[in-house]
Amino acid sequence: MLAALGGHLWLWRLPFPDRLSGSAVVHAQPGQLLRIENPASTTRLLRFDGRPGEAVDIRFERASLALSTLALLRSVGLDPPSGEVALEWLADGAGTSKTYLSVDQQAPAGEHASVEFFQLEEERSDLPYIELRPRGVSLSLTMAASAADPFDTSTPPRRLLAGDRQWQLPAALPLSVNVADGASLRLRVVGGNRTRPFDGFRLGSDEGAGALRLRAAGVVDERRKGFVLFACSAPERGAFWRGAAALANGNCDRGPALPTLRATTLVLDQDGIGIDAEGSAWTVREGRALNPPLGTLLNNEPRLAGGLLAVDLALLGGAGWSLWRWRRRGNATPQQPPGIFISYRRSDAPASARLIEERLAERFGTNQVFRDIEDIAPGDEFRRRIDATLAGCHAVVVVIGPGWLNASKNGQRRLDDPDDIVRQEILVALERKLLVVPALVDGAALPGPEAMPAALAGLLDRNALELTDLHFDADIQRLEQAIAEHLGKER
Repeated sequence: MLAALGGHLWLWRLPFPDRLSGSAVVHAQPGQLLRIENPASTTRLLRFDGRPGEAVDIRFERASLALSTLALLRSVGLDPPSGEVALEWLADGAGTSKTYLSVDQQAPAGEHASVEFFQLEEERSDLPYIELRPRGVSLSLTMAASAADPFDTSTPPRRLLAGDRQWQLPAALPLSVNVADGASLRLRVVGGNRTRPFDGFRLGSDEGAGALRLRAAGVVDERRKGFVLFACSAPERGAFWRGAAALANGNCDRGPALPTLRATTLVLDQDGIGIDAEGSAWTVREGRALNPPLGTLLNNEPRLAGGLLAVDLALLGGAGWSLWRWRRRGNATPQQPPGIFISYRRSDAPASARLIEERLAERFGTNQVFRDIEDIAPGDEFRRRIDATLAGCHAVVVVIGPGWLNASKNGQRRLDDPDDIVRQEILVALERKLLVVPALVDGAALPGPEAMPAALAGLLDRNALELTDLHFDADIQRLEQAIAEHLGKER
């Protein structure tokens, strides 16, 4: 009984999924950072649709003008710097114009890409003043003003500053700037009459559902060098078995392939900065799991509740020994070799590969789908390991993203390296005459013959399937149908 009680106490301390909703659910107080991790790169990161009379001052710690902006300025005789420098884009008021601003991620984003937000102090505390800093990803920013006649003298111009040089430019000029990884940019709203809480900064796109999907979001206290609040995308049910301490350290590698956390608004108020996160998440605060009420938790986790009851009854009835032997026999059951192999490049599209794996596993069974997540070192066992892995497979899905073709190492394109793992997987699949399906994700296109190594030319003869966010369910069903027909299975 003591063992059962101890097990129950340990279990209830684990993080379980809960539904987040409401304004500024993840909120950073003054002196704290708001961090979002792995935001979707297919959706706009941040946008500002100003009201008439509102403008935005921008200060870049280190940035470079986009080629389109450089060409436009040089076409009128100006000579701004082309490299990375400290830049400022300042407004002397907005008149009656509206300011439009957007911030996007530049590909490729790192595996642990994140963006930090920090509310800065301002002499006028009612004026929003924030700092952004990307980590593991670079950003692009575009801004312009719009008015009935933006070149009218009543529309104040903007000033572009680079070091000790400055240029006065029309407010309607669409300025595009590239922000380096790790470099900050500061945004200060000037003019207008909006009061706190200020919700003019929006996350995600203004099209369709609009929300920005996030792998995780949290609040960092720089004095303690850790998260005081952390929310990680989670499935509808299932504990985070690594525990609250691991989650509080920002460990968010057990969530679903498609993040469940979404946010639409960056909220600034007198108490700090936050996002209106919603969706299913494992959440910890000050190292403790924030779980739903016990009744809700048991209702959400029927298998867990039934399992606890079964264990308690087994302990009371003296059936523990039989249960242990049953579980041991179950664990000793040999696994069948997988029938479907997923080939992907980790630096290219790991999230898409994982999502494809989960959907195919739902259709064909988890033991029929294999995605290698371990490193295979080059050497004598290299080809043997791949042969063994593909020995029981009948179909190979080659996941091709924007960075698949030109991924490089030490200055050499990986596909041209005879020891490249992805190259070897495709070669073995072609030699064995398996069903090989190129799956194009994240807007990637099938490479042309001139770009592919001759040894992999056979891949181009296969019918490629494009998987898009807009029609993902229909696209994945086409992939499932092609594999099912090849395996001789009925839908």
